[in-house]
Amino acid sequence: MNNDICKISKIFLILLTLHQVVSAQPGSNELLQADMRNSLESGWLEKKVFASKPLDYCEELTSWSVGGEATMSLDNTRKKQGGASIRFVTSVVSSDSSAPYPTSFITKEISNGDWEDYNRISAWIYAERENSEFAYLSLDLRNSGKEKVPNRFRKKGRNFFKVETNRWNRVVWEIPALPRDKVSSLAIVYTINGKTFSGTGDSLRIYVDQIELQQVTADYEEGWQVAPGKIAFSHTGYSTGGNKTAVANHLDAEEFSIIDASTGGIAYKGIIENTPTRFGEFQLMDFSDLRIEGEYLIEADTIKTRPFTISNDVWSGTIWKNLNFWRSERCGEEVPGIHDNCHRDVYAFSGNKKIVINGGWHDAGDLTQMIYNTGDAVYIMLSLAQKVRSRDPDLYNALVSEAKWGLAWMLKTRFGKGYRHYFGGISKWTDGIIGTGDDIYFEAENLPYENFLSAMTISKAALFFTGIDDALARQCRIAAIEDWVYAVEGITSLNVELCGNATISSVNLFKLTGDSIYLQKAVEWADILINSQQQSYPEWDIPLVGFFYKDTTKEQVLRYNPIGMDQAPILALASLCELLPEHPKWMDWYSSIVLYAEYVKKSAELSNPFRMIPHSIYHLNEIHKPSIYGFQQSTLAKYEKYEEKEPQYKEQVMSGLSLGEGHYLRTFPVWYTHRGSAGMQLSQAKGLAVASHLRNDPAGIDLAESQAHWIVGRNPFSQSTMYGEGYDFAPFYFVSSGPITGALACGIQTGGNNDIPNWPASNCYNYKEIWTHTTNRWLWLMEEVNGASRVSFLPKRAGQSVEITDIDTGNKLSIETDEQEKPGLELPAGTYRFISDGLSREHTLLPGMDYQVDLKNEVDFSVITEILENDECKILVTAAGRGKAKFELRGFNISVDKPVQMIQLGGETPAKVSWEVHLDSKVKPWVAVIIANDDLSTKKEVYWIGASTIKHE
Repeated sequence: MNNDICKISKIFLILLTLHQVVSAQPGSNELLQADMRNSLESGWLEKKVFASKPLDYCEELTSWSVGGEATMSLDNTRKKQGGASIRFVTSVVSSDSSAPYPTSFITKEISNGDWEDYNRISAWIYAERENSEFAYLSLDLRNSGKEKVPNRFRKKGRNFFKVETNRWNRVVWEIPALPRDKVSSLAIVYTINGKTFSGTGDSLRIYVDQIELQQVTADYEEGWQVAPGKIAFSHTGYSTGGNKTAVANHLDAEEFSIIDASTGGIAYKGIIENTPTRFGEFQLMDFSDLRIEGEYLIEADTIKTRPFTISNDVWSGTIWKNLNFWRSERCGEEVPGIHDNCHRDVYAFSGNKKIVINGGWHDAGDLTQMIYNTGDAVYIMLSLAQKVRSRDPDLYNALVSEAKWGLAWMLKTRFGKGYRHYFGGISKWTDGIIGTGDDIYFEAENLPYENFLSAMTISKAALFFTGIDDALARQCRIAAIEDWVYAVEGITSLNVELCGNATISSVNLFKLTGDSIYLQKAVEWADILINSQQQSYPEWDIPLVGFFYKDTTKEQVLRYNPIGMDQAPILALASLCELLPEHPKWMDWYSSIVLYAEYVKKSAELSNPFRMIPHSIYHLNEIHKPSIYGFQQSTLAKYEKYEEKEPQYKEQVMSGLSLGEGHYLRTFPVWYTHRGSAGMQLSQAKGLAVASHLRNDPAGIDLAESQAHWIVGRNPFSQSTMYGEGYDFAPFYFVSSGPITGALACGIQTGGNNDIPNWPASNCYNYKEIWTHTTNRWLWLMEEVNGASRVSFLPKRAGQSVEITDIDTGNKLSIETDEQEKPGLELPAGTYRFISDGLSREHTLLPGMDYQVDLKNEVDFSVITEILENDECKILVTAAGRGKAKFELRGFNISVDKPVQMIQLGGETPAKVSWEVHLDSKVKPWVAVIIANDDLSTKKEVYWIGASTIKHE
């Protein structure tokens, strides 16, 4: 293997260093700022205007009215053009303390305006406010024609935007799909949500001038086809050893080139593949064979993309931006440029006890706090910190520091005996003085799901900080045990939602205490997970298996919206597989994970070429029952009577892919008010990635990483949906905090009842709202897909030579083991052959993992399956090496005569061992795992999930 296999490009190192200098310096309060030259807003302002029509040049008030806590007048001192502007003065503090989001507004009345010849509104706005750098406003349009605007959920026809203070801002809003055949009004609205800084004053002055209708080439905003003139690619880049593809639809070319950004030379040439899918025909560009780190761009036809990176650590910059988001969302301390020490008059009570609950992180575009996202975020940060501790000390320290901030809030908001503050819809800035009219308070509750979530995270913290901060570890141990006890006492029924986190918390507490009660309960709850899974072939046209139902009744498929927890049952079962490798139920846990992962992979094939993991299976006539526990399971059952939604529900279901017998696979959720898919998509990706690491399955890791590619540009709009990352990132709903680099929007939605991606220029909650949920799910996925593989060796002697061959490229590298010091040799993810002392060993390396190649272990083997008559088969192991070797077969839904066999290795031809497999049930898949010499790390699997789906290793 040449030096390129270990070389990191200088360009990438410079970029990564810049990320770390800005955001990882100890004690630094400086926040990352987005490069607005790469924003969608910058591109909007540069568009050519083909036609324009004055709507109002703000010289008189005859067609205007004012509402809310505001006044309106003409002003001839602050104007963009002409003789005057409209001056709109509003209070920023509401006199109605009970209303979190009152508004002030000015409205231009319009008489049946026909705007169909124009697709953009342009206005000039100036804002004045003491000690504030920005103000958030919205444009609200009403249409009384064929389609009424706003719609039922008051999202269509609204566009939120930021204006910087003390200068004129040109504001544009593209409305190509907005009904505008009979426009009745256009309003400029300010949402009153308090003062971020004590010195900002009580009023905001807005000046409005030169409102026009314009015609431009509007952005593409709905459909599976790639936007005209665009190539959909991962703006951040691609992992060195992973799949690297880009998608287009309008290229008049047969070949594409990958250009080295530093030299301008061609690094790779490939054929553009015309790829038919259920969404139409696409042009696919695959450059996975390019495995040299560097900075590149794609060139095809007349289109040239902007640069992207290929690197083992390609996602590192997004992790630092993610941490920038969390630092920006801190509650209860000053965040420079965003807010003062806040919410000191928000408290929870239990009986006559009160706790001020500021701390932790604000949740979203509003200021809500909840344990669902805080608990997960702390768990995720500590988990990632464990992984990077020896790889990146700066990142480790930053993750631990942020995790401790959230952990302190979790410990602070406990009243004991299971009672805690778990959710608070704050939604405004308060004055910080207890006893005034804007105080907010919540009653603590004792809830089993929330207590298991707390026990899961706090027990993780206890394990993590043992030996690092023993006083904190002891505090966490006591709290986690108590929360677990009261969670168990509060259980009223068992379902997947509860049992996932319950199992994980129990595994952690067993590791922490050694008490077998936790192990006993974890195994019991794992049974609920497995018995809630579809493990037999349904009588459908497309008989998918491996998905979970809500509970063992199997009446409703498990699904989440808007907060995705799909990863929980997989993390739970994987934790048991790792903890108890010799348990009698190990194969049941492992097989459940296999079935789920293969379900996700199979269903994702149905969304090619984007490889987006579909959301869920629905049935036309299913009944939606509210969730018993937690904060999940979609808006289907929560906010309105189901009978009122049934026609809309069925229309949405039927726009998915028919699986048969009334079942449909939806790429996006069935949804009503909450829209935005990223949280669920990334939760599914996390579950798949955990399964793939357990199985050592590179195809699963690639699919999980493809969900990150979708988020940062490899989508039909070729837009990044992470603020400040990549290119053409849109304005988001930052109404309380202002723009935050590293924030993820809730994500691409659908329009109406379609199952088609929709990403309009309009900026509105919640599809373009920032949520800690989506952002923490990104961080969780990064734990699985980022980083080089690291290999160390367990040699028979010092100086033992090893030849390493990258099977995908044929590149070779020779080393001597005494040259390799911990942490070992860094390699791109991939499949490698290690040859030493005449023996060959093949290993698949996954990103971010540490491996030890045991050169003392003198056995290597492969597995194939042969089909016999009557749906039976034979599993055949071919082994090479020296000495005696023991092979054990563990099976799910199969039986064999001798599960353990011994063979002698070392002859001139490879030795073989085989098993004839008998199916226990022909209506279920089967899975087999073969283990050599009692070493589970050698495991290889074969399985059968439906016709023509045998996997060979």
